[in-house]
Amino acid sequence: MEELRPADAPPKTRRKKRTKPYQRKPPAPVDVNYHMAYMGTVSITDQYGDVLVARRYAASPTEGPDDVVRSMMADVRNARRRNARLKVGIVQDGSPEMWNLVRPALEKQAGVKKWVEAIDRYHVNQRLEQVLRVIEPDAAARKSQLHEWNEEFDGDDGTIDRIEERIYCEMNHHDDNEDHLAVLQVNATFIQNNKDRMRYVALRKASLPVGSGGPKGACRSVIGERAKRASRRWHDSGLTAALTLRSIYASDRLPRFFERLQKLYTANVREAEGWELNAAG
Repeated sequence: MEELRPADAPPKTRRKKRTKPYQRKPPAPVDVNYHMAYMGTVSITDQYGDVLVARRYAASPTEGPDDVVRSMMADVRNARRRNARLKVGIVQDGSPEMWNLVRPALEKQAGVKKWVEAIDRYHVNQRLEQVLRVIEPDAAARKSQLHEWNEEFDGDDGTIDRIEERIYCEMNHHDDNEDHLAVLQVNATFIQNNKDRMRYVALRKASLPVGSGGPKGACRSVIGERAKRASRRWHDSGLTAALTLRSIYASDRLPRFFERLQKLYTANVREAEGWELNAAG
């Protein structure tokens, strides 16, 4: 503890005298950059698509996504080993790189012959809102139309085909406005390329969720709250360790993890041969 000393009192602790003058040196130059970390989840859901168990996996930018995918597939194998009737589904946004990671990994899993794919509803609604801002000037009418489309998504897998058809029709009415036409074209292309992953009735019938709230929440709780707060800077080794431990904790695996970890750091203590222990009175 640092305690005040009277001005006329001698020091109680001796300080080492310098033989050379203290010279301050500038710290090594560094850059502070943002990089993309990787996040994945595997969930087991009930018959209504509500999550019963969720496992979370994170990796630093230098580790890359391969370890995340490998860990995800290990839990998929374990879950299907316990119950081979479990149906498999992938719910992600529309980023091609994410689909190109998970699809090949599932194809290699024994017993997984087919699965259901979906673009999560949040990203679909973002696209539809962009379209509605172009084709519907009234805010209340936009809100009503979006609500109507979402209700149709829950009951008819042909809904996205009708939406796509309407967008192409609207493009003919906005060919004099380049900005509006560009918005409609990019979203029409997105829907054309992904509409088979917007059949949400089939997803519900498979008892799978229609949104990616689990992965998005994991991005916030595992990476955001742990690594992105104010004034935090990381080196590769520190970030890797922090995200690994945080993922284990967020997946309710911490007690079992420490059981295994303790075995690696438990010394095997044996009585030394040739020694006798004598106890006096």
